[in-house]
Formats: sequence, structure tokens, C-alpha cells
Amino acid sequence: MFSENELLAGCLKNSRIHQKAFYDKYAGKMYALCLRYANDDMEAEDYLQEGFMKVYDNLAKYRNEGSLEGWVRRVIVNLILQKLRKKKQKLVDIAQENIVVADTGSDILSQMAATELLELIRQLPAGYRTIFNLYVLEEYSHKDIAKELGISEGTSKSQLSRARIILQKMVLKHESIKDIYYERSRENR
Repeated sequence: MFSENELLAGCLKNSRIHQKAFYDKYAGKMYALCLRYANDDMEAEDYLQEGFMKVYDNLAKYRNEGSLEGWVRRVIVNLILQKLRKKKQKLVDIAQENIVVADTGSDILSQMAATELLELIRQLPAGYRTIFNLYVLEEYSHKDIAKELGISEGTSKSQLSRARIILQKMVLKHESIKDIYYERSRENR
């Protein structure tokens, strides 16, 4: 309906029509982003609403450098990180040498639907999930994660390793359940 420039100009003039169109355009993707960090749907909705309020408040700071969607994403991620810092989530430091990574095989992950994988990520403990999301999905460096969360780079690395181990176990369990279901359904034919 509106071009990105029209949306931006309308929102800067506090036009409710433009703000709604702006929200409708980006809310779905940003809600999915919020879900990855939230403990539940209600918390994700809170992140989304507060995130859009912050976006509207700071829209004049957007400099047309990079995509508007990317800028909105960054504002919302920063808000989520601020909330997580306030919660002072416990990030357990574990020794790297105690980590054994299971080989899940690339074919298992390629066969999983993105929604299935995201649901497994949501089941990770909050600290692990946060670092996994920041490193793998948002492409933050361990140095940036450490700075944003007020932890050491080593803690960030160990949390990521632990998140991967837990996620691999969840994927294997998920796949074994699917295999059992598939075998049962074949037997019943």
C-alpha cells in the first residue's frame, strides 16, 4: 500500500494509519525474533510491543543506511538485550574441555522444518538460548556478546558450546521420536 519512504515519513508525522501499516509490515518477522529470546508467548508479545514503541520513538534516528527492516531488528534486539541484562540471567560458565559434541549428521538438520528447529531452540534454557540466538542467528561475535551481556568471552563461548550440545541431543531425540512414529505408521498399513 505505502512505499517504505511513505511509511517512514508518515510515521515521523505520527500518522496512525502509517504507524499501523508500518507495524503490519514488520510485526510478523519481529515477533518471530522476539519468540526466539522469550520464555513464552506473552513475554514475546511484551518485547514486540515495547520494541515497536522504541522504534517509533527513535525513527528519526534512522539514517537510510542499510535496510529499514534491519534497523528495526537491531532496535528490537537491543531492547531485548537491555531487558535480559536487567533480569541478570544466570549464565553458567562451564569448562570447554568437558564438552563432547555429538555428530548429528547434516541430513537430520536438513530434514527438519525451520519451525521445528526454532521450537527446539525455544526450549533451551534462557541463557543458552540468548547466546545461541545472538551468535548463530544474529551473527554477533563472542566479544560483542560479552560486552552486551556483561560476561566474559569465555562464558559466551562455553554457553554457546553447551547450547549446541543440548540442541543436538534435542534434535536426536526429536528425530528418534519421528522415526518411531514413522515405523509404527508403516506397520499399521
